Amino acid sequence: MAGEIADRLPGFLGKSPITFQLDYPTISIDGGWKFGFEPSKRTVEAQGKLAVALTPLIKGTGKLDLIACAEFIPPAKPIIMAIRTATKAVGVDIWFNLYAFGQIDISYTFLFGAIVGAEPLNIATTVGIGAELGVRASAEVPKLSFGNKTVDNMNIGFEASAKGETSLIISGKQGSTTEGVYIEPSIGFGGMVVIVTAKASVWKMGVGFEDKPYELIKPEPDLLKDKFYIIKANNDKK
Repeated sequence: MAGEIADRLPGFLGKSPITFQLDYPTISIDGGWKFGFEPSKRTVEAQGKLAVALTPLIKGTGKLDLIACAEFIPPAKPIIMAIRTATKAVGVDIWFNLYAFGQIDISYTFLFGAIVGAEPLNIATTVGIGAELGVRASAEVPKLSFGNKTVDNMNIGFEASAKGETSLIISGKQGSTTEGVYIEPSIGFGGMVVIVTAKASVWKMGVGFEDKPYELIKPEPDLLKDKFYIIKANNDKK
């Protein structure tokens, strides 16, 4: 999708080192019901809930290709172009990118048979930055013959890459209790994580690992959090 858009852009915009990816919404629905005793009425009633979540409702990622940026510097352009040509000829791919991302999530649970209170409406916005770098190479070895035995074409390749990112989560809940209708805003820190890939393959054998996370700084989901009622219930007894 991003490539098609870039092809239609005029002039230098189509060759820009900046790319943007927009992800489609992902919806999940979960629910259930049962018969439960309602103390206030002293009756057995159907009770249940239906949870609907859009995670994400919308998500976008923008990347800045630092290697491509170097091509806009006149003295560096012929060097970068030569490196690109050489690495492409031998089947090597090198990347070094900075990126920023944003995501909005929303979820709500509908209650059935509930007299007082409701599950909160949850809205969260995540913004973050990261960097990624790596190298990938692959080659195909033609058929080899050892006497009367022939070995089919062999694919040989390896990848070594890493990316690190951190994020900030701004969220809010809106719900109600016996005390009234409330709003609960919060700000959280998504931590800092490094994701590493190191793998190699020869013919049908492969070793290594892919997307292995290493947590450098632990997340702090509730750095700042508060709760206040926008509508208070009148619970005074007359």
